[in-house]
Amino acid sequence: MMGVTTSRVYQMIKAGVLPAIRVAGSIRVPREAWQRWLDSQRDKALEAVRKP
Repeated sequence: MMGVTTSRVYQMIKAGVLPAIRVAGSIRVPREAWQRWLDSQRDKALEAVRKP
């Protein structure tokens, strides 16, 4: 899962970094929320690479 462990995802949900909903006993992260998080991580990585 994109180099992110299941434990880390649960930590991010608990910390409020990722929104999640329960569906029939499963925890689900909305696709849009996951995509926003991925985009923000990509942007941070690109900024770090571009710094002199």
